Amino acid sequence: MLGLFGTITFDRIIIEKGSSFSNVGGILYHTSVLLGLGFEIKVYSNLGIEISDKVFRVIEKWGSFDRTGIKLIPGKGNQVTLYYPSEGEREEILHSVVPPYDPEIILRDKNKLKGFMAVFNSGYDLTFEDWRKIVNGLDCPIWLDIHSLALERKIGEKRNYRVFTEWTDWVKGVTYFQANQKEVASMLGKPDCIPSIKEIVKVAKQAFLYGIKNVFVTLGKEGVLVISPKQSFKITPIQVNRVIDTTGCGDVFAAATMAKLIEGEETYQATRFGIELASKSVLLAGPSEIYDFARKYIMK
Repeated sequence: MLGLFGTITFDRIIIEKGSSFSNVGGILYHTSVLLGLGFEIKVYSNLGIEISDKVFRVIEKWGSFDRTGIKLIPGKGNQVTLYYPSEGEREEILHSVVPPYDPEIILRDKNKLKGFMAVFNSGYDLTFEDWRKIVNGLDCPIWLDIHSLALERKIGEKRNYRVFTEWTDWVKGVTYFQANQKEVASMLGKPDCIPSIKEIVKVAKQAFLYGIKNVFVTLGKEGVLVISPKQSFKITPIQVNRVIDTTGCGDVFAAATMAKLIEGEETYQATRFGIELASKSVLLAGPSEIYDFARKYIMK
């Protein structure tokens, strides 16, 4: 069984000179991919009761999986506005959050888990102390996507990237580490810059000191840069004729890549598979469509 931790969100997506729509999101992007690919998974997440009906209407169509780690919490849940300008970085406004998750729920399953993915969708998902308990308590490969840990802790206004030099404390003991370019810039203490390849490699080499096996840096339209102690390579995405929605593209990549790694696939082939699915996911809108796509994909 593969464990999947993160926050389930309800997103309002606004695309400049395009459409606006709402959808469930967050860790459900990873869930849709892994279930579509036929994996046995358990999802760990606090879910706001006010968005729970919308969430369960979606996931009840995905067949059986272990939902006992999804805990209903009073309130609005994790609600987000994502704005995509014609040029530049996506803007995010977090309107409401759920409290940090209880790590003991995850640790009770430590003997069942063959792999574990952790995605910090909001930055409020888990306390640092509880995250360390999870990493130290699990005996399986761990994938970490820092995502919102590199963003300012703001609610109700645009969240900018912040200086995130304490990232080394978060990655100790992790197997696979995922970040985008701006998150790497925050890790370098220069959140307003775009890091060079040399700077990205410098961060990766530092990460290896803490036990990380592979660093995956997503590069947007340019694909992903994968760095390990023995090799580095870049894989570019498949070109598509149009783009419907890029939300969750990095999540699709992560889930598909981790799926292959857990199956014992070599890193290059696993990454190629992840990029292929992520490239095609921009033609889709929301986890439901991605789930259907992943199911049909493996039936080819």
